Amino acid sequence: MQIDPVIEFAQRRFGTDAGLPAGVARTPLPSWVAGAAGDAKVSAEGDDPIRVEGSVPRRGEPEPAADGTTVEDLAFYLPFHFYRTAWGVYIRAAGVWALARRFALPRMCPDATGLACAYKLLLEHEHLHFLGEYAASRIEVVTAEDCYAAYFKHEEAGLHEEALANAQALRGFRRSVPSKLVKQAENWMATQGPGYSDFKEWLPPRFTGGERRAAVFMAAIPAAAKNRFALSPMPTSASAYAWHPAEFLFRNTARPSVPVYIILDLSVPWVRVAKPFPKQFGLQVFVYSNDHNPPHMHIDSPPGTKRTRYQWPELKPISGDSRLTSSEEKRLRQYLDAHGRAIERKITSIPWR
Repeated sequence: MQIDPVIEFAQRRFGTDAGLPAGVARTPLPSWVAGAAGDAKVSAEGDDPIRVEGSVPRRGEPEPAADGTTVEDLAFYLPFHFYRTAWGVYIRAAGVWALARRFALPRMCPDATGLACAYKLLLEHEHLHFLGEYAASRIEVVTAEDCYAAYFKHEEAGLHEEALANAQALRGFRRSVPSKLVKQAENWMATQGPGYSDFKEWLPPRFTGGERRAAVFMAAIPAAAKNRFALSPMPTSASAYAWHPAEFLFRNTARPSVPVYIILDLSVPWVRVAKPFPKQFGLQVFVYSNDHNPPHMHIDSPPGTKRTRYQWPELKPISGDSRLTSSEEKRLRQYLDAHGRAIERKITSIPWR
């Protein structure tokens, strides 16, 4: 991934590998992120990387339970100021499953839509944390002074960012999912405590005011080190920030790429991370990053309907799976002519178990 120049500047001038600062009121580094290593951490690719494969128990559910937890129990953002190489969004597979279970009730097993919605909600929340850090870094570029570290340590600024992150997640949610799921997400967020549960204050049309308030924190906190009145008072209404049009710090730039990792919990072995290839010739191929030997690909025919698994490079069914029809195999050959090299690169990059 080519590094963004703003991120590169912030890391060169102010970055460390020391991890999250101690004694900060924000959520500490969760153990499920700190312990992630090896094949427990998989890079997420594609727009819908979560799929269910195999038998799912009908009773019991993985920890953490979605009820009463904050987003950071299910997903977490490591800032590039404090983690030069390991920064990015971390999403817990059990967290996606638990949140999808909440959306799926009273059904016992979430479907692909529920999993995709849960993943999207968590990803959008954590992406706002990235945008907040990126906005602070743009101030750093102009002033050549450390901005983000002081902003990160400020308790009120942290609570506001959590509210804004939940509002950001719901803003995207409202555009793409049924209203019933939006209401379930709102009900869940309302149980999350200070900061998180204040998301309604910044939902559209007040979201811009929320960005502006975050930007005021970023600019004012360094000044407060020299002037104790700089942060007094800080209004909480969106209308109070009409005079400070600093939302451009969050916008007006190409959306930088953010590394996204999925942590594979042993409690949900049936949740897989899939690399989707294009829908074409009446089928679609997926390659799972956390999969078993022999090397193989998953084939949906038609797209959205799981059909079979074919070994690579032998192109024959895995033992116990059905063979494609002659017409399907003809279309598979056409598909591989178009996408075979990309599929091979992905398959050969996986540490098959």
